[in-house]
Amino acid sequence: MADTKKAQDDPSGPGNVKLIGIAGLIKGEQFSITLGQSVVVGRSRDCDICMRDVPAAKAVVEKGGNLEDHFNTVSRKHVQITYLAPNKVEVKDLSSNGTFLDGKRIEGSTIIEDLVLHPHELKLGTIETVCIDWWKLVKRSEIPMVKVKSKAKGDEGAEDEGKKKETGKAKGAAPAKKDDKGKK
Repeated sequence: MADTKKAQDDPSGPGNVKLIGIAGLIKGEQFSITLGQSVVVGRSRDCDICMRDVPAAKAVVEKGGNLEDHFNTVSRKHVQITYLAPNKVEVKDLSSNGTFLDGKRIEGSTIIEDLVLHPHELKLGTIETVCIDWWKLVKRSEIPMVKVKSKAKGDEGAEDEGKKKETGKAKGAAPAKKDDKGKK
């Protein structure tokens, strides 16, 4: 419990651990792990992150392919990742095929203590690879808002001052609210 309290008091603030697929069938997929959460990754449907459920794996099956050819070095329950604090993520190897953190085989488990400084590469077996990164959570109210001028319909060159709208600089920002007259 002390680690959780420390993480909340950390000047870097709370965030999520992100797993971003960078090689294999998991490439392009993203998964989020919240503070205090522990997830198991592998090919078993019992896993929190099941490699068989990623869209690329489903596409292989739909085309009549055999997933065992792709996941032959990924164990049913391959790795457990526990987000203890922004500066503390435990990676535990559950496989017989090997789990590699930044190119070095994990024996048992290891703690990542610098995730807020830079991402790490985690390889499951010989192909499936994810980038482990830390993403700071920002309150919507802390996202700076900017005014954007838009052009009126049918008036190609002129800017209509009455058609200003607010948009968030960051992805996922709340849209500008309308008043009771429908104006922003």
